[in-house]
Amino acid sequence: MSVLLVLSIVIFISCFPAADAFGVELECPDFFRNGENTVTCRINKTAIREAHCFSMYKSVTFDWTLNDRTTVACLSPDYDPDAQCTTQNDPGSCRCQESNGEILTYKFFFLANRTLDEGGQLECKLCILPENPLPINISRGCRNISFADDSDTPRGDQSNIAAVIAAVVSVAIIVLVIVIIFVITRKKHHCQLPCRKKGKDNKGHGDISHKGENGFTGQQTGLLDTTENIQMTTNEDLHANKQHEKCLNGNAKNIDH
Repeated sequence: MSVLLVLSIVIFISCFPAADAFGVELECPDFFRNGENTVTCRINKTAIREAHCFSMYKSVTFDWTLNDRTTVACLSPDYDPDAQCTTQNDPGSCRCQESNGEILTYKFFFLANRTLDEGGQLECKLCILPENPLPINISRGCRNISFADDSDTPRGDQSNIAAVIAAVVSVAIIVLVIVIIFVITRKKHHCQLPCRKKGKDNKGHGDISHKGENGFTGQQTGLLDTTENIQMTTNEDLHANKQHEKCLNGNAKNIDH
């Protein structure tokens, strides 16, 4: 007896067409992104007809609600249950894209903006005040619009930006290392230049002795060459030069007498 009862229930349920499972079904992405997002609304023609709506919208209407304020986000062309749907993809538009038996599939190419739209709600409407129950299914993404963390920048673009930054940093480091090596090499080369100093006699003076034309012993001072050698001259050398000039002046006076 119980087996016959169960079998009867199964046969009874199977007699209902699958199209009667819902009247209106609205599906949104779980997470929106800045730019175009596809929102799908499926209309069950049989369910709409049997709901005995008090009135109907002229078009399938996508309503947008935010902060208790509802506006029309998009209106499809006039609703015609017998119309042949065509596939089109125009950003910001909505229209019937597919007809499959009793199911009409409308798509709204919603242009979302994270700053303006986060927390909003979307609805798909056709029947006004149904006399009989009209099942309406709305996905979670449509009830509270939220955005993914990487919605502003696609993942591929983020990878490209990271690669560019890494390349720039690498080039900067290489250039810095080259500059440091160049400066160190330049300083090392400068320190290794031969320092031309005055010749030293046995007494430590920076003079070289030679005989002049008159047979007298003359003194010839070693000359420092350019500012580079002048900077290398020590205080001791300067003092020795002054003492030597005094000696030359004394010898010159003795010759005159």
